[in-house]
Amino acid sequence: MTVILYQPNSEQSHSVILKGDETVLEALEGAGLDIPNACRAGACQACKLQATQGQVPAIAQQGLTNAEKTLGYFLSCQCRPNEDLILTQPEAQKRAAVTVLALKKFSPQILQLRLSAAFPFVAGQFFTLWHQGNIARSYSIASTADEGFIECHIKKVPGGLFSQYAFEHLKVDDTLEIQGPTGSCIYAPKDATQPLLLAGLSTGLAPLFGILKQAIQQQHCGPIHLICAAKNVQGIYLAAELKQLEAAHTNLRVDFVVQDGPTEGYTQASVYDFCKQAHPSTKGYSVYLCGAQSFVTKLKKQCFLAGANMAEIHADAFLACS
Repeated sequence: MTVILYQPNSEQSHSVILKGDETVLEALEGAGLDIPNACRAGACQACKLQATQGQVPAIAQQGLTNAEKTLGYFLSCQCRPNEDLILTQPEAQKRAAVTVLALKKFSPQILQLRLSAAFPFVAGQFFTLWHQGNIARSYSIASTADEGFIECHIKKVPGGLFSQYAFEHLKVDDTLEIQGPTGSCIYAPKDATQPLLLAGLSTGLAPLFGILKQAIQQQHCGPIHLICAAKNVQGIYLAAELKQLEAAHTNLRVDFVVQDGPTEGYTQASVYDFCKQAHPSTKGYSVYLCGAQSFVTKLKKQCFLAGANMAEIHADAFLACS
């Protein structure tokens, strides 16, 4: 007997026993639950769900990206599980209360915020923080699940409603409302030997820092090149920690690239020219790009033209928000 526990949100939980050769979709529909679907043949992906516990058959993940497979996404119309599963809607927009565990200013413009872990997540995903019920801002996750907390890096934005509040008023033990996680810019290479190129602008380092730690935890043995870019040295942070990681892992290279001088020991260059010179060919790479939308768009095109498969370019573009 196979049992699935379907939890579409934090308030609802439905236990359903599969009968005979039923698919997950058929079983949930038979229990009176409304699951979006269309073709029922594994093509449209409208019936996609996420398994948070238990292993789904490989045939139920055909056609999904490596990142989606890693996150446990599957097609319910194709899934006849061999074991019990706990399921939810993918990217469910759940809200939960979290506690501020720590605050640290990396620089006058960048704040490290650590929160209690309110839900399962994967480094590189992002979540939304709510303040006073009507101010919401999204931040990428810089920590791994094993670290036991959610970390994000907040850039101070002139006139920014949330960032000003975080810098000036937020304190340890305060409570915030969090929503998510969502996004699929996570560590999901074809195999542990695949070369990784991680390039981030300013606080675009946050998800890359999480992805890098995840890769190290999973003993990635292929070459990893992390490029931290900023307009000037004030935008560079975590330099000492990243250099320590570089010294401890022979397959890791870390570069800091600033556009305007003085550079105080960092490389002064256009990040696009630096990437082109360091990686004239990106064929076979798994590429991760995070930062302002213009930066991500331009470098994504550059990496694609240099040979990277578009499906292997993972991007997290930050949208400007006051």
